Amino acid sequence: MIHLSPFAVMAKGYVYILCNRKNGSLYTGFTKDLWARVQEHTNKTDPNCFTARYDVDRLVYFESYDLVV
Repeated sequence: MIHLSPFAVMAKGYVYILCNRKNGSLYTGFTKDLWARVQEHTNKTDPNCFTARYDVDRLVYFESYDLVV
């Protein structure tokens, strides 16, 4: 049984893995909006972040979760 605090916000969430090429770099992340987050990585919104520096922008795996606390 899961016990939630009264301040918990329940929403759908995603854990995802991105890569840049075969046998290259991997990046794991968590988000509530998978499509928007992958677009941020693809468009290199933050040019100083890991995914922009190593050109990691290919979504290779994700799982969705119904409960995000």
